[in-house]
Amino acid sequence: MATETKNYLTAVIFRIDFTDPVKVLPKTIEKVKTEIQDRLNEFHKGELETIAVEMGPEEQKTIRKKSDFFDFTNNEKSERLRISQNNISFEVKEYKNYEYFRILIGDVLTEFNLKGNIKRLGLRYINELNIKEGSPFDWEGWVNATLIKSLEFYNTERLARSMGVMNYIFDDFKLIFKYEMYNSEFPNPISKKEFVLDFECVTKEPCEIDDPLDLLDKMHDFINEIFKESIGTEFERQRGKDLL
Repeated sequence: MATETKNYLTAVIFRIDFTDPVKVLPKTIEKVKTEIQDRLNEFHKGELETIAVEMGPEEQKTIRKKSDFFDFTNNEKSERLRISQNNISFEVKEYKNYEYFRILIGDVLTEFNLKGNIKRLGLRYINELNIKEGSPFDWEGWVNATLIKSLEFYNTERLARSMGVMNYIFDDFKLIFKYEMYNSEFPNPISKKEFVLDFECVTKEPCEIDDPLDLLDKMHDFINEIFKESIGTEFERQRGKDLL
């Protein structure tokens, strides 16, 4: 009997933070609406409040500022775009493929002149493995054996969480790879077969970006490369050839 395939990719997040606040004009929002209405057809305008504390020699001031944000989602609420004066972010819970994701980002960014005004750019892929059968500590075929080598250190009977982090530094950005038996029942000992592979690329400071989409491609390629190394044959069979 064939095993049902499953995509364990639970979230993909892309975000650009601005160096200086951007004035989001109504005509810009209308252009974005038109550009993405066949994919994100639900729209909501809301208000954000930020609080800053300024310390003076004699007094302390609390400054409250309000600004608008604009949310675009699909019918299932599995994809969301948020635009504000400080950043643009995309979050996808049911990821289709990179081409679809990239086109959506490109269609939105083309409506903004961000050259010289990008403080930070980041891309993140979160994979959550929840396997119903087998020992919570048996990950053969699912993840690279070197990632669970630490389980041999001491008796796992009372182990409540196991975490690891790797940092990779490239020319334009860094990649933070977190792998963990996070344990949804923490602080109780691990009893469920759960594992997270979390890959996040973020720009280094100072940040000078000529083409956000070009940098996005580089980040995606490096994440995909390390992701392929982190998984086993069973995970690859479940996920398919086009991994991310």
